[in-house]
Amino acid sequence: QAPCSKNKGLFSFKEIVMKNYLELCKEVKNNRDFLDVYSHLKGEVKELEAEVANLCAGHGAGEDGITGEAVDVILCALDLISITNPNLSWEELQEVMEKKYNKWKRIYGADKNGQI
Repeated sequence: QAPCSKNKGLFSFKEIVMKNYLELCKEVKNNRDFLDVYSHLKGEVKELEAEVANLCAGHGAGEDGITGEAVDVILCALDLISITNPNLSWEELQEVMEKKYNKWKRIYGADKNGQI
């Protein structure tokens, strides 16, 4: 694995994949607007909900399973970010993601004694 972006400006494999997907979203020219993308995102969330319901009911996973449906949600959400903020750079998105991660870690990562 290549060093992460904080080390000599190189990206890890995961970062390259995400960065390339964000760029791909910007290249798609099919006259969709944010409402089209949002509608598609809601559909993907419903498919994820169905997978969760299957799991809760003890049924087997569908074709994509929770992982596949969650990835669909992530990709649609990235597309929504891209279409509503076309000038957002990967580095700016990474900053927002890091802030959100730290917030989640602070709120949900602590045990009963406040330790993370």
